Amino acid sequence: MACPYFEPEDRLPMASGSLGDLYAGCCRADSAHVYEPDERTVADRCNLGYARGFCPQFPPGDGPDAVRFCVSKSEESGLRVLYAMERNHRPYSSGSLDYSAGEFLGAPPVALARLAGAYVRSYFRRAG
Repeated sequence: MACPYFEPEDRLPMASGSLGDLYAGCCRADSAHVYEPDERTVADRCNLGYARGFCPQFPPGDGPDAVRFCVSKSEESGLRVLYAMERNHRPYSSGSLDYSAGEFLGAPPVALARLAGAYVRSYFRRAG
């Protein structure tokens, strides 16, 4: 799981997390201002989700708290990545993303594609 507002950037060496690996990155909760959280917040909240009530950047409202991913199909032609968004540890929304030739097909929301892209990079790194 990861915070739905997290933008993963660089993989942190020798660490695994909800996106397959732990990532350094920034917060996009406020679209007008990119926030650079401290290392502790990145590790404890951004990479793990459920930051509502703990992170001052987390926006109020009815949105999700966390996003989970898993690969449901892996073939030479590409991957199918399932995602589940959660709010308060309960289903919020879900779907699938198809990944082929280095990109997601269709036009997934940018924030979802950023998180799923980090998950896919970790998946390929672990799969060799």
